[in-house]
Amino acid sequence: MGYGMGDAFPESALVRRTLTLREMDLPPTTALTKRSLLRWVSLSLGLISQKESRSTFLDVFDAFLHFQLTKGKEPNTQELRDFLKEKYKKSVSEKLIQYHMGRLVSLHLVECRKRRYSLNNAPTSERGDLKQSFNHWFGSALQRSSQNVEYALDKLEKTYQ
Repeated sequence: MGYGMGDAFPESALVRRTLTLREMDLPPTTALTKRSLLRWVSLSLGLISQKESRSTFLDVFDAFLHFQLTKGKEPNTQELRDFLKEKYKKSVSEKLIQYHMGRLVSLHLVECRKRRYSLNNAPTSERGDLKQSFNHWFGSALQRSSQNVEYALDKLEKTYQ
């Protein structure tokens, strides 16, 4: 039996989450400003598109990192809103902030407990260690997925012999 347009493949139920990692050049000029680093990381993780012109995600990400890494505080949505209004002079709805933070939560880089956001630290890392958290929650998932694809390709290759 074939699948028509709109029919889901049965394997779609096996998808746990979607991870995007773009292979990008990292020119030295990127490291000159916090904003360009935020853009580069967001683009490389697929959090913004290549032709993204709106900066709200970057502003929300900046606000979250400010609270986590500068103040050592787990912000709620209202605190993020207040920060955005003060720093960027823009009013961002609570719903939009929750949407953008939800994207970070879906990558497992951020967690939300009792309506407060915090970095989802790797079990063996220091609090606020972005690199270790990325390697644990994102990098290890990419490695597992890559190994599964290699295994499936090997099995597939054998079916053609």
